Amino acid sequence: MILLTRWNPITIQGREFCIDENYEGEYEICTKLADKRKTKNCLKKLINESLRWEDLPLENRSICEVEPGSKLYMLIVEAKENMLAKKDELLIA
Repeated sequence: MILLTRWNPITIQGREFCIDENYEGEYEICTKLADKRKTKNCLKKLINESLRWEDLPLENRSICEVEPGSKLYMLIVEAKENMLAKKDELLIA
């Protein structure tokens, strides 16, 4: 069974990225087709890793699967944990 979680844009080193979590710990970066080049360039500057993109023209978006254990994966996990920690702080206050 697929568990699709659409996160609010996650900020990684000052830049916002739209992240989908298909299964627990399995992430995709999602962007509009028009913004694909900008997103790819931002990611290239951040991680200096080659990424494989898939265009979904009927949905007007492009996705990139994030490899577990990659630098990008670790940045997403860290950003997600920070976001959840802030949410917990707000609930406690």
